[in-house]
Amino acid sequence: MTEVTKVLDRDAWLRRLEQEFYLDGTAGQALGKFLDLDVVSLKAVIKPSQAYHQKIITFRGSYEVGLRRTCVVSLEEFIEKLSGLFERSFTLSPSAPALPEGSEEAEEFPYSGVALLDLLGDEIALNASSFPRKSGAELPNYKLDEVEMEQRPNPFSILGALKKG
Repeated sequence: MTEVTKVLDRDAWLRRLEQEFYLDGTAGQALGKFLDLDVVSLKAVIKPSQAYHQKIITFRGSYEVGLRRTCVVSLEEFIEKLSGLFERSFTLSPSAPALPEGSEEAEEFPYSGVALLDLLGDEIALNASSFPRKSGAELPNYKLDEVEMEQRPNPFSILGALKKG
């Protein structure tokens, strides 16, 4: 189990503050299993730091990932490229001070610990398209002509018949 996939408790993270963790290659395979997606490329850097009177650990990171997806329109495979920055904060103490305005609220540090891969996986899952669509893919433009429209029964005619009866 590599450092990025291992779940570490708060004391273990406190010993690793200010270290940069680089994720690629084998972490991409593990990320693919976590997301149940085909990860074809991954470059990520995550750095834990401590702030606010030593009562909060913040994980800041950046990532570039390529996911092999199937277009919902054309059913062709394509690579969805995502990139971004993220920040996730955890309180180490229930009496941790409030974060400055504009910051996301800090979660309580999980008893079971935190894995870098989980943090990155959550971020990518939130940003990956729910309905992946290949660039340029368009739905066929079906138009019903006026004759077809006149032949279709009005769906509310049944309700009208019930009201009369």
